[in-house]
Amino acid sequence: MSLVPLVFFIFVQFFAAIPREVLEAASIDGASEWQMLRLIIVPIARPVILTASLIAFLLNWKQWFPILVLSTTSDTYTLPVGLIALNTEYGINFQATMALATLTVVPVVALFLLTQRRVMSSFMAGSLKG
Repeated sequence: MSLVPLVFFIFVQFFAAIPREVLEAASIDGASEWQMLRLIIVPIARPVILTASLIAFLLNWKQWFPILVLSTTSDTYTLPVGLIALNTEYGINFQATMALATLTVVPVVALFLLTQRRVMSSFMAGSLKG
C-alpha cells in the first residue's frame, strides 16, 4: 500500500480546516509568509505531523516482501524480515522467534508512547465542533 495518498489526505484535510482569518490577521500584523509558516502553521500542525509520521512509520515497518525480494544477504534484512527468515525447512526455533518478535515490537511501542499525547490530542481536536 502506498502511503503517499494517505498522508497527503491527512495534511490536506487539516490545512483546509485552518481558518483563513488567522492567516489574514498575521498578514495584517506584518508577518511574512515564512513567519506565518514558522510561527503559526507549524505549531498548529505539530499533532498532524506526528500522526502522519506515526502512520507512515507503521505502514513502512510492516513491509517485508520487497525487502525479502531485494535483499541479497541476510545482513540487510529488517527485523520483520528476519523474523520470517527464522522459519526454515528444519522447523521453527520458538525461543529465537519469540525473542525477535519482542525486539520487533519494541520500536513500534516506543514510537507510539512518544507520540501518544499528540496523536490523541489531534484526534480529540478533530472531534470537537467549533
